[in-house]
Amino acid sequence: MRFWLQCAKDKINNFNPPKKDFWGYLGNSCIDSYVKTFSDEIKIIDRAEVMPELTIGINSTNTYLNFYFLQNRNLKDIDANMILLHNSWTPDFFKKLSINELLKIDCTISNILSEVLELDRSHIKQLVRIKAN
Repeated sequence: MRFWLQCAKDKINNFNPPKKDFWGYLGNSCIDSYVKTFSDEIKIIDRAEVMPELTIGINSTNTYLNFYFLQNRNLKDIDANMILLHNSWTPDFFKKLSINELLKIDCTISNILSEVLELDRSHIKQLVRIKAN
């Protein structure tokens, strides 16, 4: 985590977003080289502590999508000090949202992002819920 934290700070302080794969900007792009070099040091003892979606089901795409995109929990409702997200499981339409569109969505991941990043949603009259296909 120290390695990731330093990488994330450097990327934020020298913000230069990539043209594609932006969702890995503070995630996989920071840790991939470390994981490949020090794979024997990477251990997650209890993934339930960093994957709150496991409270509603098994580790699967459906559980992840249901928890983060079809429910509307707030940060205070999630018992985790850190959250591991599966960027590859994030729906493409969601990855393509602008920040203004993202703020209008009433789902767990939008709520978490807006709370953690202290984004103002007061100008939004009505939040929109995502419907399952």
